[in-house]
This record gives sequence, structure tokens and C-alpha cells, in this order.
Amino acid sequence: MSLNWQWGDKMGEVIYDNGFRQTIYQGNALMIVINLDDEKRYSMSWFAADRDHLRNMLGLKNGQTNVMQHWGIKALRLNTRYRSVPTIVGEFAKAKMPITIELYHDDGKEV
Repeated sequence: MSLNWQWGDKMGEVIYDNGFRQTIYQGNALMIVINLDDEKRYSMSWFAADRDHLRNMLGLKNGQTNVMQHWGIKALRLNTRYRSVPTIVGEFAKAKMPITIELYHDDGKEV
């Protein structure tokens, strides 16, 4: 599967224990996490293709390890205008890991 997203579809951020931040985009996957090196360079860090893929990474299926907890994810900031947000929040809540989830709403309209 080729991952596709639009730069205007910034769904939020992932914040790690060491303070490092990555940007989450909505695309043809549940969530696509990108490192923004500068205005001209980026690298794809990780993604969750769908709910089942996210559940696997969170250790919620078949006794798998929660790799996200090992990565040191401490917080998510998510824009509630995106349809994936309720699914993402629900699955992280089921994982019972120490994480802060901040929800905000930005409809993308200039004021």
C-alpha cells in the first residue's frame, strides 16, 4: 500500500518522553506519523493502516507487546475534525498505558 496524505490534513502530534514531537496526518491510513526536518525535508516515521493494525501495535490482539509504550509515547494531541480521532482515542484508552490525550478542534478556516 502506498501511503498518501495532504499536507493540509494535519491531524495532530505525537509527543515522546524525551520531548521529541512528530506530526500526525490523516490520509489513506488511520494515522500517518511524519518527521518534519525542515520546510523541504521530511521522513515517514510510522503509520497505522487501520484499526486492527493500531490494535496490534498497542498489544491489544493475541497477547502482542505494546510497542508504542516501548517507543516512549507520552502524549497525543488530536484535532477532532478528523474522522479517525474517536477510533484512535478509543484504542489508546483500551491499551491502559500512561498517556495524555489532548483533543482540540480546528476547522481549518482562517479567521
